[in-house]
Amino acid sequence: MLCGPDLLSSDEDGLSDDNDYYEFKERLKASQREANLKADTEADKQKQQLKSVFSAIAYEREDVFLAELEKGLDPNVDLDQGWTPLLLASTTANEKIISTLVEKNVNINQPRDGLTPLMLLCNINSKDDATEAKILSCIKLLLNKGADVNIVDNKRKTAIMFAAYNGHLETVKLLLPLVDKEVEDNQRWNVLFWAINGNNLEIVEYLLKEGFNCDKTDIRGNTAAELAHSRGYQDILDFFPKDPFDEFYQYLNNNELNFEETFNNLTPNEKPQFFTDVCQILYGTRSESVMPLLRDKNMSLFEFLTLDDSKLKEIGVQFPFQRNRILGGLYKFHKYQFQPKSIPFITKNQLYTNIDVATAILTCIKQIIAMEASLKFILNNCETNVEVKEIRIFLEKNRQQIRRLKQVTESLVVKTEQWDSTLKPADKITKKRQNIPWATLWLTFGISLFVLLKLKL
Repeated sequence: MLCGPDLLSSDEDGLSDDNDYYEFKERLKASQREANLKADTEADKQKQQLKSVFSAIAYEREDVFLAELEKGLDPNVDLDQGWTPLLLASTTANEKIISTLVEKNVNINQPRDGLTPLMLLCNINSKDDATEAKILSCIKLLLNKGADVNIVDNKRKTAIMFAAYNGHLETVKLLLPLVDKEVEDNQRWNVLFWAINGNNLEIVEYLLKEGFNCDKTDIRGNTAAELAHSRGYQDILDFFPKDPFDEFYQYLNNNELNFEETFNNLTPNEKPQFFTDVCQILYGTRSESVMPLLRDKNMSLFEFLTLDDSKLKEIGVQFPFQRNRILGGLYKFHKYQFQPKSIPFITKNQLYTNIDVATAILTCIKQIIAMEASLKFILNNCETNVEVKEIRIFLEKNRQQIRRLKQVTESLVVKTEQWDSTLKPADKITKKRQNIPWATLWLTFGISLFVLLKLKL
């Protein structure tokens, strides 16, 4: 009985002495090595070819690329890391290569890292006339073949945003009718924001004429004008509509009075104006529009806090909603009681400066003005069951208390002048420095004001 060879046996069994088998194995191995070597050689040749094509497009050697294309090069081939011939040619706006490729039915919208050929053309950072003409011509070629202008990249930027940032005015004019003006990227910037960010005056002017909204805000709450201001682009700011209150706010900044200017040249019984505080209250009631009007009327804080509807009409606040806003704000202001803690106190042995003293005095004066204004506002605007005669009796008692406080204050002023006159230069060697009892003075002044506030409460 014949049996086949045992292929699993050791070298000492069956085929161990078969020379033909060993020759066959050697030929098979040699053939495999030759095939692998040939494959490696073909891969290297193909890799070298793609590298040569990449270099030809990057350095704009059109003849080399066109020759490879004639030899059968795939126009959609990945040259290196996602770069196709069309994508690479778009980085240099090579019109000859792009026009050849679009006739080969390449993928017009093929992206690399989210960037399409159209975006790459718009992202070229060059503003000379020759380059601008090349970019515009290439973009027209892509648009004629169906390039999508509304594709967004990884940050939701569109081609026209790249064009606006890089200053391609004619490209922006070409693309604007084809896109949505309201489209935004991840930070809610539209085309206008990107034109400002690139400091491109002509594009900003064009977009504003096309009706872009100046009041739109980005994710940070900034408008396009505020972006220009933060970048220091004053020429761009001149294109935006002027805020009618900019001049007025500038007036406030330039005419804010210091401590001495607030109290100098006041006539007897005249109150400081404190117009800045009036503006703050108007801002809180959304009534900024009447600020210039009150400024022209030389309105003081006391007069403002005592306004009624007829007085507002008299000074020129014509719209009822404006008057209602102001009166509503004044009502809320006067509604809340004054708290004793509103009075500035300086505790014993506490360090303080002249600025602290000036701040405390200003606070006290504003508190007193507000208290007096509250009483007058109540009489002028609020209905009450209390007889007017009783209110006047109560006010007269308050006046008596204020007169007594005034006498105490005058005595304190005299005493302070005496203390100042006794000051002598400090002698650290032989004499001790004489301390003025300012803490006692302020404690007395605070108690006096506390009594005045209790009368209001």
